[in-house]
Amino acid sequence: MLIKYKNTNIFAFSDTHTMHWDLFVPDGTDVLICAGDAVEDELDPDNYADFLNWFESLPAAKHIFVPGDSEHIFTLAPKWGELLFRNRNIDLCLDTIIEYNDITFYGLASPEVSRHVAKTVNNIDFLITHFPPSTIQGISELHPHYHLFGHDHHMSDYREAHIDIVTRSYNVSKYEELLGEE
Repeated sequence: MLIKYKNTNIFAFSDTHTMHWDLFVPDGTDVLICAGDAVEDELDPDNYADFLNWFESLPAAKHIFVPGDSEHIFTLAPKWGELLFRNRNIDLCLDTIIEYNDITFYGLASPEVSRHVAKTVNNIDFLITHFPPSTIQGISELHPHYHLFGHDHHMSDYREAHIDIVTRSYNVSKYEELLGEE
């Protein structure tokens, strides 16, 4: 999904499940976001290296990655997962705020917004999660302008839904599209 926001082209996707080489990324993308499930995780560093090399090579000023539930490495060996991203031009967002071009991105890897975050994080332009809004506890307290998520491969008819009156939520899963089922 391509969104133009504050004169910045933001392209977000998720759920490529090792089919990333077939994904079309529009020219002129300034911020490239992966909302998880880039690999089928057998804890094979080659799977990660293939995705990370591809992702980092794409022409964008900012690369943001939020792990999905298929990135088991972040549950089983989180330090190892973080090492895979070290020294790369990719922002790994486990519970992280990223500022770029006067735009605030908040990457949340877990399906729950902590009370501390809900009280201290405000003025979020883009909330990036792997999980849909209905599955994340505390999301309504954040009031982002956009919520980009994946996880549900069969939500092609659910491209937009509203958490509340100010948030636009988009399922950026590319799984069906990459399989040719959309």
